[in-house]
Amino acid sequence: MAIAPPAVTGLQRLITDLADEFDGRVTRTGVRAEVLGAVQDLEGQTAPGAVEELAHRLARYRLQTQLGGDVDLDARS
Repeated sequence: MAIAPPAVTGLQRLITDLADEFDGRVTRTGVRAEVLGAVQDLEGQTAPGAVEELAHRLARYRLQTQLGGDVDLDARS
């Protein structure tokens, strides 16, 4: 999967944000895997400009589900 440089910066920020949110419960490597998986699942399925936001929501949902916690689909930390 080739990601353009501006997108990489956005993904790094997204990974950092989610890693901070799930600190102590999910490793940064685990967060990164979920984010990259979400991006891969969304590519070609939505407008390119929306991938970062949707990947954040999808990865966050998946992480919360893995932990068995309540899922807040509207939250963006």
